[in-house]
Amino acid sequence: MNQINSTISRTNLQDNLVIMYQASIAIFPLCAAVIPWGILCGSLSIQAGLTPLQAQSMSLFVFAGAAQLAGVSLIGVASAPLPILSSTFIIGSRHLLYSAVYHSPSLYP
Repeated sequence: MNQINSTISRTNLQDNLVIMYQASIAIFPLCAAVIPWGILCGSLSIQAGLTPLQAQSMSLFVFAGAAQLAGVSLIGVASAPLPILSSTFIIGSRHLLYSAVYHSPSLYP
């Protein structure tokens, strides 16, 4: 019985390693674009006076990259919170329009 469980475990491990390898190859094109973007946003955030934790939190909570850059720039010049929030909301609201277009019943026959 132990030999069967050992064989199953080895097979599952090999399958999981193959899946992880395939996923790593599939995600590489995204990494080629995301890594420079992270360096850009991180360096701009540090230059604007944010801590690394604040910079990472902004990357986590702000979906649009352009809104993130605008927000960090406004934070860097010590802008009031309302212009920062409103500009990031307006820039990020384009995603609402994108989702409305893709959800349009006219796209589905």
